[in-house]
Amino acid sequence: MRAYEGEWVASAILEDRAEKLGDQTFVTATNGSLTYAELAQAAARVAGALKERGVQPGDRVATMLPSGIEYLKVWWGIVWAGAVDVPVNNDFKGEFLDHVVGGSGAKAFVIDPRWRDRAERYADILVDPRELESDPINRTPRQERDLLYIMYTSGTTGRAKGVMHANRSALWNAAAWLEILGLTHTDTAYSMFPLFHVTARSAVVTATMWAGGKAHLADGFSATRFWDEVKQANATWFGYMGIVIHLLHTQPPRPDDSDNNVRIAFGAAAGR
Repeated sequence: MRAYEGEWVASAILEDRAEKLGDQTFVTATNGSLTYAELAQAAARVAGALKERGVQPGDRVATMLPSGIEYLKVWWGIVWAGAVDVPVNNDFKGEFLDHVVGGSGAKAFVIDPRWRDRAERYADILVDPRELESDPINRTPRQERDLLYIMYTSGTTGRAKGVMHANRSALWNAAAWLEILGLTHTDTAYSMFPLFHVTARSAVVTATMWAGGKAHLADGFSATRFWDEVKQANATWFGYMGIVIHLLHTQPPRPDDSDNNVRIAFGAAAGR
């Protein structure tokens, strides 16, 4: 199976993969799984619901959702509609939340009900993800230089900055990981990162889609369960933050520690 070779537009990649790899499982998570075709179908329905709410191509749509299958549907539904996704850190509240949602000029804010009380000031644009189900629409054509998402930085050295990624720049990021890691359709990614994080979006989800492979989205990181989850996912690679390697190294050795298919891992430097 060859990697994607079409236009550098995110929604076009999903459409292509759904046509060529339709019944192949793309993503697994604790709350279910999706084939490539199922994700494209779900994205088309979410896009239809957003259009009914007045969201037009180029409009910004903020998302604050737990990582998993439903987040993927909303994220790619925004992409399918030609709108601009603005992922929000799930821990944000108060002025941090205002800086992202208000500063981005979001026309809609898709938020999990458990966090709605943090965002009541945006009541007129709040959307429950369960309401995003409508008749499917065709993919909205976009250009490589059209804005795809606004990814805010962590804000550790000052106020978070909204990094504006066009389709071309966002996909260059994903393509780089495809080359660096040597990903092919035979690879399975294991990800502990939340979907508002650039690693999960570019290196895991989008790069895997480009290669035609498979990804598993974990609920988070657990040092004691890590290798069991990696083995169960049949993962061949994973990304990490530096502290993860340290925490794994401090676990008691087990006879089956190397009983997995991981061939490569990448991440920030791990301190001694």
